[in-house]
Amino acid sequence: MKAEIRKRLEHYDQISPHPELKEYGSVNNQEWKQYFLRDDQTVRSKCPFLQAIRDSKTQNKNNFI
Repeated sequence: MKAEIRKRLEHYDQISPHPELKEYGSVNNQEWKQYFLRDDQTVRSKCPFLQAIRDSKTQNKNNFI
């Protein structure tokens, strides 16, 4: 099914599928990366969700000081 979908998308997209599009549950799959796919095929180095959580904890800690 995935192969058929990607084949059909070739008619619409000017770029190849992003290298981070992997199978759900695969050992090397970090699924957060699929939420932040870039057109230039690059990959974020860190999860922005975790960074946002850390930032909010730091902000909350500073509010109590």
